[in-house]
Amino acid sequence: MLSTEYGFKALKIFENSFRSKKKSLCYLALGRTLVELGNQIKAKEFILKSIAYAKALSDSILMAEGYREYSYLMAEQKLYDSALYYCDLAIPIFERNNYNLDISILYGRKSRVFFNLKNFDRSRYFAYKGIPIDSLY
Repeated sequence: MLSTEYGFKALKIFENSFRSKKKSLCYLALGRTLVELGNQIKAKEFILKSIAYAKALSDSILMAEGYREYSYLMAEQKLYDSALYYCDLAIPIFERNNYNLDISILYGRKSRVFFNLKNFDRSRYFAYKGIPIDSLY
């Protein structure tokens, strides 16, 4: 897949660079792509590297983005408690910074998790909570 090929090329550029944020973003993008391709072991490694760089940089948004992608991986692995936990780590950071799309994504993920757990009331609650208010007008 081209996205992984270019992701690895970008990572190679930033690997020995002082640009740790760019390197972290490469790891994050590759991690997400690898989840979609089913390589969950390598995806986990890359997402955790991205989170570690974000912590070292004290970049809360980058950390929240890592948590968002890690929650995706956990949901794919049916580790629903962990998926919810990482959603709950990311949501307050995104809320403080008005990242409404990311908030919506995470509430949608929580809705999906509760749906898979057959808790339809909670699923519906988070599905509606994830709808951006400005999209209702």
